[in-house]
Parts: sequence; structure tokens; C-alpha cells
Amino acid sequence: MHIITGANGYLGSHLALDILATRPDDRVVCLARSDDRAARDRVIDAVAQAAHTCGRVLDTGMLARIDVVDANPLRPNPGLGTKLLALAGQASTFWHVAATVRFTETEQGELDRINSDGAMNALDIAIEAGCEAFNYVSTAYVAGDRSGLIDARLEASPPNAFSNPYERSKFDAERRISARAEEAGLVWRVMRPSIIVGHSRTGLSASDSGLYKFSEMLDEFWSGLRQGSGAAYRTLRMSAPAGAHLNFVPVDLCVEEMLAIDANPASRQGIFHLVSRTTISTADFLSAVAEASGVPICAETPEALAEAPLNRREVEFARRVWHYQPYLVGNKTFARDTTVQACGQDLQAGYTIDRQAVLGWLKTFLRRRWSLRETPTEAHLFSAQRGLPVRFNLAGHLLASTSVRHGDKIAIRHEGASIRYAQLAERVALAARRLADAGVHGQQRVALVSHDGIEHVIGLLAVQLLGAVAVMINPLLPARDIAAMIDQAEAAWVLADAASLVKRPEMETQAQMLSLQDIAAPGEAASLPLAAPTSPHDIAFAVFTSGSMGIPKLIEHRHQDPIVAADRYAAHMLDLRTSDVLFSASRTTFAFGMQNLLIALLKGATAVIAPQKISAAVIADVIAQARPTVMFAVPTIYQYLLDDAALSARIAQNSLRLCIAAGERLPQAVATRWFQRHGIRLLDSLGSSEAFSTYLSNVADVEHNNATGKLVPGFDAVLRHEDGSPCRIGERGVMWLRGPSISVSARDRAGGMVDNGWYCTKDVFWRDADGYFYFCGRSDEMFKVAGQWVSPLDLEEVLLSHPAVREVAVTASGSDDATLRTKAWIVSDLPSELLADELRALCKARLDSRRYPHLVEFVDALPRTSTGKLQRAPLRQRDAASAAPIDREPEREAQLDRVYATA
Repeated sequence: MHIITGANGYLGSHLALDILATRPDDRVVCLARSDDRAARDRVIDAVAQAAHTCGRVLDTGMLARIDVVDANPLRPNPGLGTKLLALAGQASTFWHVAATVRFTETEQGELDRINSDGAMNALDIAIEAGCEAFNYVSTAYVAGDRSGLIDARLEASPPNAFSNPYERSKFDAERRISARAEEAGLVWRVMRPSIIVGHSRTGLSASDSGLYKFSEMLDEFWSGLRQGSGAAYRTLRMSAPAGAHLNFVPVDLCVEEMLAIDANPASRQGIFHLVSRTTISTADFLSAVAEASGVPICAETPEALAEAPLNRREVEFARRVWHYQPYLVGNKTFARDTTVQACGQDLQAGYTIDRQAVLGWLKTFLRRRWSLRETPTEAHLFSAQRGLPVRFNLAGHLLASTSVRHGDKIAIRHEGASIRYAQLAERVALAARRLADAGVHGQQRVALVSHDGIEHVIGLLAVQLLGAVAVMINPLLPARDIAAMIDQAEAAWVLADAASLVKRPEMETQAQMLSLQDIAAPGEAASLPLAAPTSPHDIAFAVFTSGSMGIPKLIEHRHQDPIVAADRYAAHMLDLRTSDVLFSASRTTFAFGMQNLLIALLKGATAVIAPQKISAAVIADVIAQARPTVMFAVPTIYQYLLDDAALSARIAQNSLRLCIAAGERLPQAVATRWFQRHGIRLLDSLGSSEAFSTYLSNVADVEHNNATGKLVPGFDAVLRHEDGSPCRIGERGVMWLRGPSISVSARDRAGGMVDNGWYCTKDVFWRDADGYFYFCGRSDEMFKVAGQWVSPLDLEEVLLSHPAVREVAVTASGSDDATLRTKAWIVSDLPSELLADELRALCKARLDSRRYPHLVEFVDALPRTSTGKLQRAPLRQRDAASAAPIDREPEREAQLDRVYATA
């Protein structure tokens, strides 16, 4: 049995975890006090964090070997040792890792009481419990102002100056421990870690002190400078001798040496330095900090600063980080002989701490810090109002709630196969363990390149359960595009289905490839892993935009964002029920399809996933066979079903109660025909990759023709003119949006698309007095003809009302404003010049004499994204490459246009 104090801290939690993971027959008893949380909760949370950061899976079997005793081991505890002996039998080792770290001189008395007297109290407990050994985890920097080689021994006298009061309290404790333990006949060891940093393999750390706190304070200081004046500052300088070095030790190497020393019967007493075999110069350290943070900071020798002293802002920064100064200017080399001898071998052989290692730790830390810092205020308000816990994992929450309440219910249907909620939870947990065994760990990006299906969902949830980030990539894209997206997302792993694995030779990427079929295969797990202890605001998954407006952007979303969609959109606007069966014709590689899948699972409903090969006939089959109650699709899908009389007849007696359209504006003609044919109102709505949740929606019992919808609760929007002024009721303007699930790409943030928490959607709307928004088009797709703004959607709405028109797209045609014309691209079974004239006349009658298609071209099909959204850019490119239009109006009409243009 091992007794550990400080298991709720950084090093102690890793120690407890490693004992549980590497010594399956050993039990761990942790002494911790309760504060605002129970002692056991504090310890389990810390051990879970340790598992998350070192890429280990913490499971229920390991937790069963942890006992937590509510006690403060730093105070006198008569009788506690006897209680521990009765609890778990004879203890082999007592690990004293608890301490307090305070650095002001006025608190020296408190430091002595806790770190020195407290260590003696812990030793008394160990003696009373009959422990064989007492391992005191101290600090390597008891050397104070000494430099050069620091021997692994108790110094005969204290240094001339300690680096801080903390070191002084530790110096005293080491001597008292050794004397008292020898008097009691107890094996004693003093273990001195240097500056402990993140895991050597994952680069993750659950600590925000030391290296990380220094970087955080630098980031805050620099941000304050930039916000204060907006000026571009020169390099920040810090004083450090040319020979100054730091010694960083990864937490896993530190613990590995601790356990190896403890396991050696020959190491019955002594001082052991738990330090790295290599050091890094202060200059290289600050260079790594500068590269990772973007803050220009460097080391300057005292001689150089004598000629050019620190300026006011450099002095201010030095004052803020005064505690770190002794560590940045020292040049200590800690003897490792006793440690290597006790371990039996050099456990760090071949491992080097250099600038690249430090850079990796800092980038990992700062990436998460910046991500959390960019979380909008509305997201924090939502998690507080919703009562989400500090540790919240989307997959863990989803599976824990549904597997208990709806275990026997079918969660997913796909192409004749199905899986129940209890089975889904087991399969996801097993897949998560396999991913961890393969080397996947928290915060890594895992590209999921697979077709929709049950295994696809298992892979998605397993990645999230581990605390990694699932990056959704469309498997239908060419291999070179998939590789580019993997690299853009900085994915370390690719989880691919069989069809996508075939493309592997064509993918030029450094990411490691895993088979989804192997990871998601059925099987039995000895013990199910626990969900990673992520926060509601940690990144859970990322989607690429559809690319309808150009190069796809990567949008990252938080663990709580699907909860926003489920609580605010699905519950309030759709009245989604557990009894519902949801069918989404959109793929989960895009935000709309992902939203529809997750709200179904979060609500305990059944999700029907679209088959791999999709068509109007296939969708009709799904509706007839799976009998969904709620359907999501782009407007084009509904139009295809309406255009085929046979398919419409097949689904005439359907089970649908709600039909939702999104992805592009729903033409009123399609909505009207759908209601006339099926008696179900087709609800227009709008979401985006950036919002994840639908934020504009109609409701089933209210009719507002042509309206995109009202704002979903929790979202707010303002329409602005080109000059930034707000629009009045009825005026067109660009929508700026804010809400709890908004996430903006780095490209948009740098491009000025964010203004004090508001995100520019680039969508043009007008709003009526009832709060309904009416979509006019994209701001970058609207254009002026003869001085008149033209909205392509207005013309498309009218053109689609003609019975001979199946599909239509309107674009601008021409090289400059003087020759700009409106062009309609028409899909029709009856293409003719006569039809083109009819369409022009229809637009002039419905709109006005200037808003009509000057040019008409009949095409077999319109370009669309894989989600079914119309792409106008390829049409504009085709038009620009064309030497002459296929269909022109008479010269009289062109002359009239020129008159309007000059009016």
C-alpha cells in the first residue's frame, strides 16, 4: 500500500496515477482535505487530469484501488496512522508530496509551519501507520545562491541566500526529516525535483505554475501594453548572465525515477536529484518563449544592460516576475549519480531537453490558453445558467445520460443496421481505449475521414471522450484536398474508413493513419475508461466550411456548443422529443449535419443517418422505411422530391411532423408546393459553421412567407449599413451576430470580421416589426446594375415560380460597372429563347423594369457543394471565360439599360 499526501496536486496526482497504472496489485491511500469539494472528488479530479495530460486511460478498475481519507496531513493527526493501518493493512511507503508555495518574506512563518512542521506531522503519521519507508519530495533549489555542481547530499550549512522563503522552509524540513526518520528506524529518502514541466511525450501539463506561469504573465503583460496604446513595442529585455541555464524535468520522467528509487531495496536513505540530464540556456529558453507567444523577449547580459539600462516597461515586467529571476540567472548542475545508481540505469538516456522541447510545451499550453481566452462572454453565461460542471466532456455527458435512461432504445439507424444506446456507450469506450493504446492523447487533432455510419459516430465520440479534437473531413474530396485539410488542422492522426484508406498513398501528410474499422470494431473491455476531464469551453471538434464562398475555413467548437443547439434550438424551436426519429440528409462532416446528429443523441431520440450514396429516390426510401418524424435537408432535396411525381406518391403517407430546410434560402414556391402536396409546413432556418447551432428559425404553427425565421433564444443580431450604422425596420443590412456557440476562424478574426464580440456573417437581411428576418443574399454576391442593387435571391425566387424552371442561379456578368449585367443560369426541360423571354417578362412584372435577367443561359445542372449548397463562383468563372453569351436580348433592351446606367 502507498500513502500519498498532495495527490490533489500536480506531481502527487501523477505519482498516484503511475502506481495505479504500473503496479496493478498495489493500493493507493490519499490524504487530502475537503474544501468547497469533497476530498475524494478533489483527488479523483486531479488524477483524471494527470491521465488526460499523459495520454493514459483512467478506468473504473483503477479508481477502485484508490482510497481517499479526509484529513489535513500537515497538521497534527493523532490516531490517523492507526486508522490508515486498519483501513488497508500494512503500508509499504509513505509519499509526502504536499506543501504550500508562497514566496513573500512576510509569510516565512506560515511556510515554516506548513512545509517544515507539516512534514514532521506527516512523518508521525507514517511511523504510526507502520510504514517501511518515508519518501519526502522536496525541491532541488535548496541550493539557493550556490552555483556549479550541486552534490546530492545534505549541506552542512545553509547557502548565503535562498532564492525565496519557500526554499528556506524546505532546507529546514530535509534535516528534520532525516534525523527523525533515522531515530525511528525508518527508511528515508529526500527527492528533489527541479522545475517540473509537462509530459515528455504529449507536451501537456495540468499545472499552470513555473514555466507556464511565467509565459502567462508575459502574455498578459504584453497584451496590456498593446491594448493600452496600440503601439508596436520593441523587444523586451531581461537580465541574465551569459552562462545562465535552467533545468526542466518532465513530470513523467520525474515520477518514473521516483518509483524506481523506491523499488530498489538498496536505496534505503539519501538525497536524490530528480532533474534532467541536460539543461537549456536562459537565452534559448527566452527565445522559445518569444517564438511560442509572439512576444519579442530576449536575455541580455548585465554588461550589456550597464551600457543600455532597462527602460520603464522592462523594469515593470521584471518587477512582476521577480520570483523567477533567481532561476533565470543561475548556473547549477545537479549531480545525478545517486539517482542513476538507485534506478539501476539512466532512465533518461537518449532524452534531451532543448529549445524544441521547451517550444513544444509552451505552444501546447498557450494554444489552449488562447482558445479559452477567445471564448465569448455568451458562452460563459450559458455554461453558468445551464449549470454545466467545471469538468464537462460532451461524449461522456451524452453517453452517461442516454445509456442509463434509454439503454435499450435504438440510438442510430443506418442502411439496415442499428445500435442501441447502451451498446453505443460500450463501443465508444472500447474505441477510446484503443485510440489511447495507439498513442492518441488529449488536445491532439484527429482527422476523421470516413463516410457517415455507425462506426463513424463511434469514432467521433471516442475521440471526444479522450479529450482529443475530432476534425471532420469530407471523404469524397480528392486525396490532395484531404491532405491539405489535415495539414491545415495540424492533425497528428487520421482515423479513416476502408474507402479512405485506399487514398493513403496519394495523401502527402505526416499524420499517422489509423483504421476506423479496427478502432470501432465490437469487442469486450475489461474496464471502461472514464471521460477526459475537459472543460465546457475546451475544443471538442472542428468542421470545415462548405467552401461555397471560396477556400474552406476550419472552425473549432467547444464541448458545450452542441448543448446550446439541443437546449436553445431543438427544445425551444422544434419541441424535439425523445420519441422523435430524426433524419438528416446532410453529412456530419459539416456543421448542419453534425448538429442534427448530436441534438438527436443528446435528446435520447433516434438518429437516422443518410446512406453513403444519396439521391432523391434513396431519400424517399429512407422516409418510407425508417419513418422519421423530423427531417433536415437543403431546399434542393425537397425540390427534387417534388419534381418527381412517383417519389412524391411514395412518401405521400409519411410519418413526418416537421420538415426543416437550411443551407440556402428556401424558395417560397418550394415551401408552398410541399405544403400543398404533403400537408406539412416546410420550415426555413439558418445556421452556419461559425455558429454551429441554428440561430434563425421558423416554427411549425406560425406562417411567415419568405421569412428565414426569428432568432433562436440566446442569440442576438443587429443589421448594419455599409458605414456601420444600425438599420431600421424594413431596411437591408449586413447581419452581425453573437451567441453562446459562436466560434470564429483565425482568418476571419484577422480580417476584421469580429467587433467587440459581434461576428459579421456577411449575410444581408431585412427585419420586420415582428422580429422576423428575411434573407436577401450574401453581401459579396449582391451587385449593382444601372445604379440599382440586385439581390440574386430576389430574382431566383421569381424565376423558380415558373413551372418550366427546375433550378436557377443568378450572377453578375461583365468586366466592370459600366458593362455589368444580370445573368440567369437555368436548368429546364424546355430550354428555348421563347422561355428566356418569358422569364424576363415575369421578373419585370413581379419586381420592376430594371431587375430582370439580361442574359439567360440554359445548363444541364448547377454546381453545388457536397452539402447541396449552390456555388456561384464556378458560374462566374465560366462566364468570364466565355467569349460570347449564349443568349442576348435585343439591342433595344441593351440601349435602354445604358440609359438607366447614365441616369
